[in-house]
Formats: sequence, structure tokens, C-alpha cells
Amino acid sequence: MSSVKVGIREFRKKLANYLLGTEEAIAITRRGSTVGYFIPARCARKQAERVALVKAAARLYELLASEGIIESENLTPPKRAPQHRQADTPMRADK
Repeated sequence: MSSVKVGIREFRKKLANYLLGTEEAIAITRRGSTVGYFIPARCARKQAERVALVKAAARLYELLASEGIIESENLTPPKRAPQHRQADTPMRADK
């Protein structure tokens, strides 16, 4: 398995970049010895996928505009259902 070698501190420092931006396996090292591997679960988006997403977004805006909804309106997400506490959990005194 060919992989890029990265020190554990660098890997931790740039974790988001490695999680979202790499397509190849990374050997994580500590003091020169490999201690683990990071194998990405998904590949970077291909150009065709990007084009499809742009087209889908354009179609979404067309549909919203046809319904009279404009982008600058404040579209609020639906409220979450209240969380129910378990019956045997006592209520806190500060409530």
C-alpha cells in the first residue's frame, strides 16, 4: 500500500484538511515509526458531480422563485419536537 507519511502532530493540526481533501491513504507516524493509517471513506468530488450540483441548485432556485419565495427571505427550519425526559429521571431543583 503506497501512502503519504505524516507526523502525528501535523495530522492532528490539519485533520479537517485530511478528512475532507485527501484521496489517498496516509501513514501516520510518531518519531519516524508508523503508528496508524488514515484511509479516506470518500473521494473528492469529480467535475461532473460539481456540474450536476450546480444544475440542481439552479433548478431549486427556479422552483423557489416560481412559488414566490426569494432567496433573501428568512426561511426558518421547522421547530424540533420537545425532548421528553424519562419517567424515572428526577427533575432538577432549578426548574
